[in-house]
Amino acid sequence: MKIQYKFLIIFLIAFAITIVPNLFLFRSEVVGWLPIYLWTYLSIARFVLLIGLFVLVTHYWIIKPLNRIARALALNKPDLVDVLAHRRDEIGKISTLLQRFFVQRKELGTLMKEKSQALESVALSEAEISRMLSKQKELNQLKSHFISLVSHEFRTPISAISSNVQLLSKYEKKWLPDKKAKVLRRIQEAIKKMITLLEEVTLISKDQSESLKVNPEVIQINEFINEVIEDLRKSSELPVQLELHIERGEDDIYSDKELLRQILSHLLSNAGKFSPEEKPVRVTIARDNNHIQLIVADQGIGIPERDLDQLYQPFHRCSNSDGFPGTGLGMPIVKRCVDLLKGSIRVKSRVNEGATFYVSVPIRSSKTTEYEQDSDY
Repeated sequence: MKIQYKFLIIFLIAFAITIVPNLFLFRSEVVGWLPIYLWTYLSIARFVLLIGLFVLVTHYWIIKPLNRIARALALNKPDLVDVLAHRRDEIGKISTLLQRFFVQRKELGTLMKEKSQALESVALSEAEISRMLSKQKELNQLKSHFISLVSHEFRTPISAISSNVQLLSKYEKKWLPDKKAKVLRRIQEAIKKMITLLEEVTLISKDQSESLKVNPEVIQINEFINEVIEDLRKSSELPVQLELHIERGEDDIYSDKELLRQILSHLLSNAGKFSPEEKPVRVTIARDNNHIQLIVADQGIGIPERDLDQLYQPFHRCSNSDGFPGTGLGMPIVKRCVDLLKGSIRVKSRVNEGATFYVSVPIRSSKTTEYEQDSDY
């Protein structure tokens, strides 16, 4: 029943209570036995009863249900209007619509969540595709550099080997032993240069294929440093003047010997390459808490400030390195090896005043897992 019909019924009841009895006032037989003032009091009482009935009905039929609906909306509790949905008046219709609203809002929330997740998946896929395209672009550039490197850098040592072999085969019987030894030395140096270049390319190739990992072992650092220095001396890549200082402390560390060898050998060979023979290169090995510090300082041509940001990019060569041999792979390899060991590297340099590299790696390294492999190349 609609609310207006309910109020109509209330009105008719109130009319019957209030008006009908007053009709008897105009009949003589009633006036005789009931005084007028009593009729007045009864009329007032009936009026008060009417007002109270109206307020009571309004409270229970309208105000209380509306408050319940408001609470359901404020608290987001659809169950608060369940008891009102059975009503057949406007309050019942509002409650039914409100229940539908809560159901649809829940469905909409679920749908929006699914759409959001789908959009996130699409965004992640686009980010993954973009990363793969960027990676592929870098690989193509790297491949182009490799081809250029092989065609240029390999040509010189191969030509040297070829020409010296021809001279040796032609004049072997005429030359004195010293002359033969000199030619053989040239051949060996050219071969070593090719081997070094191949090792650098192989190392970067391994990193690109994510097969370059950390394999730590116990290393006696003093013995290891001397071993690397001796190898560089044999290959004529060691600075002419080298000052080595190893601070006292525990000799054993747990790290990757090959990665450490790459770091130290490239730093030392670069220092020797870009430094005058009369100025020494200083190497310091120190310990700082749980890290080992490797400091290589030279007094050579230094690194221009504009080249510092690109120092660890493959194939990048400093603007003042013209006339010095090199491939631009040494420092990127050093940086990658340091990163794999979870260490750090920084450089201080001024043009014509030399460069100092500070490398810090943990004394105890952990083995690389497939989830930890990450390359900047």
